[in-house]
Amino acid sequence: MMESSQEPVNQLPESSHPAPDIGTVSPPVNAVHSDGFWVKIWICLLALTAVTVGASHIHFGGINVWVALAVATVKASLIVLFFMHLREEDRSLQYMFLAACVLLTIFIGFTFLEVLYR
Repeated sequence: MMESSQEPVNQLPESSHPAPDIGTVSPPVNAVHSDGFWVKIWICLLALTAVTVGASHIHFGGINVWVALAVATVKASLIVLFFMHLREEDRSLQYMFLAACVLLTIFIGFTFLEVLYR
């Protein structure tokens, strides 16, 4: 009988690079913010909430809804830009978000026009 001196087929060649540890994920360098930064954003959101509550007690006439929508838009923008990290994303994703906001503004504007001239 002949002895085979072949290497096993299932053996992978050894690499000089160690395998990455999948359990540790580090955030991108530009996404790391201090605690003071997050507190400032939180204080801005609280102040805008106070503006919303205060504006609900003041009668601006026909622009009450527009004031509420403007404050809500600023609050939503802060949340999306910082807490959801859109600010650190690619420009293409930022442009898609901007396009969605413009379309939403157009749709809401047409809805107000339709209700106004009913």
